[in-house]
Amino acid sequence: MIVGSHLTERNEMYGKDEWIYKGYTCSVDMDIEPEEVRKAWHNVTSPEGQFLRPSITPYDDSRFVVEMWIDAGCPVFRCQIDGVDCGNWDRRSLQLLIDDRLTMDNLREVWMAT
Repeated sequence: MIVGSHLTERNEMYGKDEWIYKGYTCSVDMDIEPEEVRKAWHNVTSPEGQFLRPSITPYDDSRFVVEMWIDAGCPVFRCQIDGVDCGNWDRRSLQLLIDDRLTMDNLREVWMAT
């Protein structure tokens, strides 16, 4: 369900999509940055009431990527390669994780491709 849809000036939230998936309350808040870049902020509340902030790429505003993150076990992405943060989850890395094909060996390749 789309909860809001407004845009009054740059760098302001202009829309929010909320839904329930497997008992999780999910939302994607849309934002436009000053340089006209659309970004999505993903929020999830677990069935137990715990607020989770998925580390999902802000350039994917789909429900599907949030549902993939839940299906992957709500992973935290806190790794570094050569001292650099790996970034956010995206569809490709989540699918590899779901398929049990994401390893430290291919993590560099996955991260460099995004």
